[in-house]
Amino acid sequence: MTIAPNALPERVQALLDGRDLEDKLGETVQLAVADGSVPRIALLSVGELLVTTPRSLFATLHAGSRTTRALREHGSAVLVVAHDGGVVKIEVEAGAVRTDDRSTVFRLAVATVEHDRASYGRVEHGFGFTLTVDPAPVLARWRAQIDVMRELAA
Repeated sequence: MTIAPNALPERVQALLDGRDLEDKLGETVQLAVADGSVPRIALLSVGELLVTTPRSLFATLHAGSRTTRALREHGSAVLVVAHDGGVVKIEVEAGAVRTDDRSTVFRLAVATVEHDRASYGRVEHGFGFTLTVDPAPVLARWRAQIDVMRELAA
């Protein structure tokens, strides 16, 4: 395990830069939040996360989810992403900055970044998905969410 300065690796920044979403379909980042003794997990797409600086990003979650409630209450979480043959764990401090009927947007400040790799094997990918619907409306929703997060970052 290596602990890096509290800056996101460049490849993670590129994955979550809000650009070329159609080329990143299926990529996910796991968000884990402690909720008492029960972890709350969300799998976020590249259309639900936006890196704004190497030390900050935004996340859009469903407004009514248990993960959203736990993140509001506890204010910290861990993002997990497959990266460079291992797993990057990003501890973040979170604060809600916008809520509507469908979603809550959180500003996430990077606290620590850890990169775990095993000497005997490589992590090739994390959780992934395949769209089972026309990608056009999904990409349109993602682009709209990215635009909101960019606006909030400005």
